[in-house]
Order: sequence, then C-alpha cells, then structure tokens
Amino acid sequence: MELEPISNTPLTLRMTTTTDNVYKTIGKLAGINVLFDMDYKPQRITIELDEVPLRDALRMVALESKSSGAHLEQGESLSPPKAGAKSMKTT
Repeated sequence: MELEPISNTPLTLRMTTTTDNVYKTIGKLAGINVLFDMDYKPQRITIELDEVPLRDALRMVALESKSSGAHLEQGESLSPPKAGAKSMKTT
C-alpha cells in the first residue's frame, strides 16, 4: 500500500541531537504523529536536510541512524529499531 504524502512542502532542517528528537521535529513540521518501539534506543546524529520531501527526510534519518522507518497510515509514522516492533508508545 502506497500512501500519499501529507504535505509536498520540502523540509529544511539542521540538527545535532538524538534521533527521537529529529523524528519528532520532522513529525511536527509535516503534521504527522511519530511512534517508537518501547525498545527503541535513540542515537545522537547530525542531520542536514535542504528542501527535502517528507519521505526522503524520513529515509535519510533512518539511514543516518541505522534504524528503519515506515508509514503506517495517513497521519502516522513508525520508527522501530531493527529488531522489530513489540509494543508502541506515542509521542
């Protein structure tokens, strides 16, 4: 199932912080909710996004942090660790 982006507005973001903060910031900018696996261990990363579409921004953060990211449904995003999802908490 392929979902349409909530917003086609490109994101510009420069941050050095933990991955959960980066995902939360992208979520706020894009108007989506971000969910994390209870076992998710955020890493500190530096990310620079210049006029990047939402999906690409999420992919870039996932690559930089060596995590995975997937859209669940309109208005939600999932960022579980590689080990797989167990229970989720919302932010």
